[in-house]
Amino acid sequence: MEENFYHHLFRFYARCLTFPYDEMGQELQYIFREMEKQSMEDIELGLAGRALEVINFYQGEDMSALQAEYGRLFSIRETTPPMLDINFTAYTDGTRGEAFLDRIYESDLQVSFDEAPESILNFIGFFAFDADSLVNEEHRKLFVEVLAGFSRELSDKTMLNYYKEVSRGLNELTIVLAD
Repeated sequence: MEENFYHHLFRFYARCLTFPYDEMGQELQYIFREMEKQSMEDIELGLAGRALEVINFYQGEDMSALQAEYGRLFSIRETTPPMLDINFTAYTDGTRGEAFLDRIYESDLQVSFDEAPESILNFIGFFAFDADSLVNEEHRKLFVEVLAGFSRELSDKTMLNYYKEVSRGLNELTIVLAD
C-alpha cells in the first residue's frame, strides 16, 4: 500500500464517520498533517482545506452533542431502522454492492467488524487501503455513486454543522473524482 494524498483523505473521512470520542480531534489533526505533506496539486490543496474545515467544526462542537447526533443518525432502535443508513449497499444497486463487498473480503484489508461489514467505514477504508483502485472506472463510478448518495442524505438529515461539513467534504471529493 502506497501512502499518498488520497490514502490519507479517505482515512480522514472514515475516521470522521466513527462514533465521536475525546481523542478523535487529535487523530483527525494527525491525519490532516499527513495529508497536507502529500498534497501537491491545487485540487488536493482544496480538498485538504475542506478537511481542515471539518476539523474546525469538530472542535467547535460539544462532545455530548456530537455523540447524541451520531446516535440520532446511525443508531438502530427496537422497531425502527436508523435515520441514515450507514451501509454502502443502500446507496447502490444490490448486485454491484454485493460484488464490491466480495472484493473487500478478498482484499488484504482488515475489515472492521465493530461496524457491519458493508459499513460505509469499510467502504471508504478499502479505498484508503487501495486508493489506486480508483483508476478502474467501475470502482470510481461506484465510489462516486455511493458517496454522493450518502453525503446527500447526511446533509439532509443532520442538525450539526460538523456533519454538514463532513457531507460537503465528501461531496467535493465525489465531484473531483467524477471529472
